[in-house]
Amino acid sequence: MAWLVALYLARPVRSVANTAEAVLNDNDEVAVPAFHGLVPREIRQLGAAFNTMLEVLRRRAAETHKALHEAETSNAAKSQFLANMSHEIRTPLNGVVGMIELMQMTELTPSLQRHVETAAQSSQSLLRLVDDILDLSRIEAGRLQLVAVPFHLPSILHDVRLLFTEQARTKSLTLLTAITQDMNTVVAGDKHRLQQILTNLVGNAIKFTPEGTVTVRCSGQPEDEKTIRVRFEVTDTGIGVPAERQAVIFDAFAQADSSMTRRYGGTGLGLSIARQLVHMMDGDIGVQSTVGIGSTFWFTVVLERLPDTVVPVITPPARPPEPPPVVAPTTTQPAFVSPAGVEFRAALKRFGRQSVSILLVEDNPANLRVTQALLETLGCKVETARNGLEAISAYRERRFDLVLMDCQMPEMDGYEATQAIRRLEAVLRRRTPIVALTAHAMEGSREAALDSGMDDQITKPLTMAILTRKLLQWLAPAEASSC
Repeated sequence: MAWLVALYLARPVRSVANTAEAVLNDNDEVAVPAFHGLVPREIRQLGAAFNTMLEVLRRRAAETHKALHEAETSNAAKSQFLANMSHEIRTPLNGVVGMIELMQMTELTPSLQRHVETAAQSSQSLLRLVDDILDLSRIEAGRLQLVAVPFHLPSILHDVRLLFTEQARTKSLTLLTAITQDMNTVVAGDKHRLQQILTNLVGNAIKFTPEGTVTVRCSGQPEDEKTIRVRFEVTDTGIGVPAERQAVIFDAFAQADSSMTRRYGGTGLGLSIARQLVHMMDGDIGVQSTVGIGSTFWFTVVLERLPDTVVPVITPPARPPEPPPVVAPTTTQPAFVSPAGVEFRAALKRFGRQSVSILLVEDNPANLRVTQALLETLGCKVETARNGLEAISAYRERRFDLVLMDCQMPEMDGYEATQAIRRLEAVLRRRTPIVALTAHAMEGSREAALDSGMDDQITKPLTMAILTRKLLQWLAPAEASSC
């Protein structure tokens, strides 16, 4: 009787149980065998239903895998599209920013000076828009990494105030900063991203404040023995944000209402990026606002405390300092030498260099003229090449102190040219710093440059400040480290 019961009930039930256990162990190729003979109809139906369920699960898993693959392909295509768009936008923008900066160094009438300043502000707005789109893409893809460096906490407010002093003055606004004495210390964190958040909030406050005051405050309290939670507040007397819209303004592409875009411009990306950056720094962000009275945007971040390091508080000037006078050129200098060029050559002289010879490799005619002009205003001797083949030929024939290498060029790109130059150096027994010039700002561009044998990278568009700092880094490292 026991044998009959086992044959009739236990064995087919055990077969279903073994199949279920195999599925739990991620074996989706199994199935309940077909029952014949004296197996009850209910158990045969159970086996058939289990197999049907397995088929449904396999089909859904295949559909999910296909959807995931399509999503990954789409995301990769989006990233590539953004990289291409970044390159295509930054390449002409480099010419615009560079030429505007060169014009600002020349003698202009007050009317032309105002026109040039307006063009400079517009070009910087366009650059910030490109950076916002790329930052949002990096954050969504999980590719944005924070870089912790030591910095003086009050310097953040100092830099932000200097950046917006002229803009506030133009609107007849009062821009104030305040920091508690216990925050007069050196901390470690991502200063660039922290300043990006503050810049966005202060820029919005000035944009949406027709008259009155914008105040930036900084305070904090210890989080534990090694960290401190710092709170920043940006208070304005502007138009305010309606209560029902205060939550959504931190969403991507969102503003208080559609009329804001028409009246004030903007994409609505800044606050979304700020929120995600704040969360990456273990903080929070919010707003308190009353329509017609003003707003206070606040955020907190956690920074590492560096003990026993206190420096004097920097008192920011009301206006940026006036540039030093232009030094009259000699017969061996270019027609115009910028104040930055005077300081640059003085730094090189202190480091024991009398002149600097640069090989500039760039295929875009406008960018070639701009970069060459910027270098020459610094007093550099510049030889140009329009592709990698010309660069190799020039390098073989002459010695250079530094090579500025564009990455994307016809005939031979910058990566191949750099590899060829490094092989050539083994024969010539010399090594020259090669710095990449690229309009690619996506993750991986710097790694690609370093892997090809380059030493560093500059992302377009170039400015005199960026170019000077990078040249000093490689030609006079002691001077660069003290800047």
